Amino acid sequence: MGYAPGYLVIYSQNHKLTASIYDAYLNYVDEADPESDSVKELLAKAEGEFDIQDVMWSEVLGELTPEERAKARAYKLRT
Repeated sequence: MGYAPGYLVIYSQNHKLTASIYDAYLNYVDEADPESDSVKELLAKAEGEFDIQDVMWSEVLGELTPEERAKARAYKLRT
């Protein structure tokens, strides 16, 4: 996976674990299996982890319930 720096977001929606990749401007790039080697590589290179309660994520993951959002995690990817 050759992605430009941005974010990897892992969340569960309707009891299905999903990994989504966003660019630095929170534009959707791709979806991946959270158990895949490519996602594990991205996690190993991530700068940090944070929850997505911040307002900047409201439009991006607006379909998530408050409970799903509370459990979701975003990882800033290194440049």
